[in-house]
Amino acid sequence: MIHLIPLSTDANVNHLLLFIVFLHVYLSFIFNAGAYGQVTMTQSPESLSVSPGEKVTIRCTASSSLDSDYISWYQQKPGQAPKLLIYRASYRASRVPAQFSGSGSGTVYTLSISSVEANDAADYYCLQTDSSPPTVIQTNTKTSLVWVFANADFCEDNHTVSVIDAPPHLQFRLWGWNVSNVHGMDNTVLGHRAL
Repeated sequence: MIHLIPLSTDANVNHLLLFIVFLHVYLSFIFNAGAYGQVTMTQSPESLSVSPGEKVTIRCTASSSLDSDYISWYQQKPGQAPKLLIYRASYRASRVPAQFSGSGSGTVYTLSISSVEANDAADYYCLQTDSSPPTVIQTNTKTSLVWVFANADFCEDNHTVSVIDAPPHLQFRLWGWNVSNVHGMDNTVLGHRAL
């Protein structure tokens, strides 16, 4: 909304008021245009099940070309705040292990984990801040990495995955499924999918 202000007889004040009105209109246009032109970030796959030592690659695709200086990747574990892994598409944040790497340009960006470990089980997010407004964490910008044991057997029944011989004390997030250790030691549900 623009408020009309009576013009002063002072020419300098008049020019200043006109400039303020112009600036207000210009900024309103810019921010409204950004809201209608929001960039969509889509990650794939939505979830991953991997064995120890395997390489994992997560892809993030933007709906329009972006400057790689404004692409970052985050890791979030249950009950914790997101942790910055990669910034400017390919730079590791402080104290991030060397097995994490990022790459990409234009519309396609990737996060790679060269050799996964149990501690890497988490949700991973890409974020762009190149286009206004920034694309923040959305349901389609999350990939859940699921730790799977080398000796695990799977049987799918009614959206339940049973992990055989999994150590009962290990907690991990399995996005999209009910998980239980059915070998008799621990039947705790570790993850759940809203069906």
